[in-house]
Parts: sequence; structure tokens; C-alpha cells
Amino acid sequence: MKTLQEVSEILKNLEPKQLKPFGKWTVGQTFLHLAQSVEYSMIGYPKSEFFLIQNTLGKLMKMKFLKQGYMKHNLNSPIPGAPELGLVSELEGLNQLLTATNAFLKFNQELEPHFFLGKMNKSEFDFIHAMHIIEHLQNMGAIV
Repeated sequence: MKTLQEVSEILKNLEPKQLKPFGKWTVGQTFLHLAQSVEYSMIGYPKSEFFLIQNTLGKLMKMKFLKQGYMKHNLNSPIPGAPELGLVSELEGLNQLLTATNAFLKFNQELEPHFFLGKMNKSEFDFIHAMHIIEHLQNMGAIV
């Protein structure tokens, strides 16, 4: 099991230009997507599923991810309501992701519900964010 702190250390040692884009986003855009996800857990997601969906399907999916210790999801799905990802270099995107993970690790207020998975405590969100980042990194050719 990896934590966001451990993933942050992996990110600091990455050579982003060696990664390969996966799906419809560039490597830089993928890093922006990941940064958005981490940031929205602190400030609120732009659009969320209904409370009922979060507390049924979302809760089941969250428990599955937490139990199995890895995430499998559609890697081309943007965060609902999030602005379109602009073009940025690999390094700019990576720096935004590192800034977001650093902010999350220091964050000590109540977190906002995930748009689909619903309400989580900090350790659950930490693990979800770590799994999300790892899945994208693996699909871009990083060994984690």
C-alpha cells in the first residue's frame, strides 16, 4: 500500500520527459488532471453525483478500491465540471501535481466529498489519491 507521501517521493524522482502519453491527454495534461483531483478534495469538486449515488454505487466502488489496494478506472475521463485541461509541459504539470500533493499532506480541515465516491476521511482520500496517481503513472510507462 502506497501513501500520498510515498507517491510524492516517486514523483520528485521522475524523469517526466521519459513518460509516454496514454489516451487523449499529453503527459503534462495527465499531471494536471491528477492535480485537479487532489485540489478538488480540499476545495470541492465542480460537479457531483447525487447523494444517493455517492452513498450506494460510489460507496461500493470506494470500498472495492480500498480493499483491493489498486484502482482501475477510465483513464480518459475528465473530472465532471472541471475546466478543460490546457497544454502544459511535462515539468509544469508535474510541478502542479507536486504542489497539490504537498498542500493535501498539510491540509488539516474537513475534506470535500469526492464527486462519485462520496465522503472520505483523510486517510481514505490519501490512499485513493495515491492509487489514482499510480494507475496513471503505470499507464504512462513509469515503474512504481
